[in-house]
Amino acid sequence: KQWYQRRVRAQISGQHWSLLCYVKKERIVYNIDSVSSFNAEPAADIAKQLAVLLNMSNLKSKSLRCAQQNNGYDCGVFVIYFCEQISKSYVPGTLFDSGVVLRSPPKNFRSDLLEDILKVAKK
Repeated sequence: KQWYQRRVRAQISGQHWSLLCYVKKERIVYNIDSVSSFNAEPAADIAKQLAVLLNMSNLKSKSLRCAQQNNGYDCGVFVIYFCEQISKSYVPGTLFDSGVVLRSPPKNFRSDLLEDILKVAKK
């Protein structure tokens, strides 16, 4: 397990956030990146490492179409919003197979997120 953690940490550069979504039933790791294929190579490497860790020689890696950010700082906001969309609407065999494009966060998402964080911080 330690070798795996060291290798994964080596992949993390801190330049850009994207989302990897592992769907066990489909044996696929989806790369969901709001800046086209910016993290495609690290995502593929992590998917290969996951395949070794899970002892799955037939684990596939696939990029999923998603909304694209138009600035250099909203990648984290997009990742959080994509997670929210997936968790609220994922039905096995439908969301990812249908080619649905994950949409952009609404304009007030960033301020709503900050408000939620501040509420939790006060507790």
